[in-house]
Amino acid sequence: MSMLEGFCRKPNKGLPMANFPVSESHGRKYPFIALNLMVFEEAKNAFKALLESANVGSDWTWDRARRVIINDKRYGALKTLGERKQAFNEFLNQRKKHEAEEKRMKQKKAREEFKIMLEESKELTSSTRWSKAVSIFENDERFKAVERDRDRRDLFDNFIEELTNKEQAKAQEERKQNIIEYRKFLESWDFIKACTQWRKVQDRLEADERCSRLEKFDRMEIFQDYLRDLEKEEEEQRKMQKEELRKIERENSLARLLHR
Repeated sequence: MSMLEGFCRKPNKGLPMANFPVSESHGRKYPFIALNLMVFEEAKNAFKALLESANVGSDWTWDRARRVIINDKRYGALKTLGERKQAFNEFLNQRKKHEAEEKRMKQKKAREEFKIMLEESKELTSSTRWSKAVSIFENDERFKAVERDRDRRDLFDNFIEELTNKEQAKAQEERKQNIIEYRKFLESWDFIKACTQWRKVQDRLEADERCSRLEKFDRMEIFQDYLRDLEKEEEEQRKMQKEELRKIERENSLARLLHR
């Protein structure tokens, strides 16, 4: 016979069934208290198992649950109405926590699947409106799994914001690369000098496909920057030439003095 069966058949009325912790020293000093508390916990667990098997919901009242479980022999595991109600309330709290966690995980998965649905779409761009998105996805189960329309809209808005940022970053990187390539294109032509005028070489330059990748304003600005760099180089060359002439003059002057 198990401890639970013995407890149910012949409860010890001389000992209180209060649910309080018992230390190891108390267990050695008062073995019957420790034993009865163990039996009580076993009985309470059996009662909760009864509630579980009866599919008692977290919103049930005690009267509703009692009508369903009263004929089960496990109903007698706990001897008093107070003990049963206490175990019932503990069970409801545990069930509510479990259901809340299940709901949270379900919602999390639904949001993740919703994001995947958006990422997989070939029809969405950064300019797509919510009304258009609804018409695209309204029959998709992943769309329906996110129950609140506000949550769907928030997920969509976040996705569009991320998509916009990605597109802008990509466009900036492409523009940077196009500027570098156009600058190299200008440097490849030896007919461009520091004094060259844009209007005189524009038609000749813009026949190249690298020009079409940039706006006209950008092309003109890069061209002017290039001319300024050429002017600096020419100025440096003139300075070097002057310095070289001065050096030669000094050497010639010194040579004439030595030959006197």
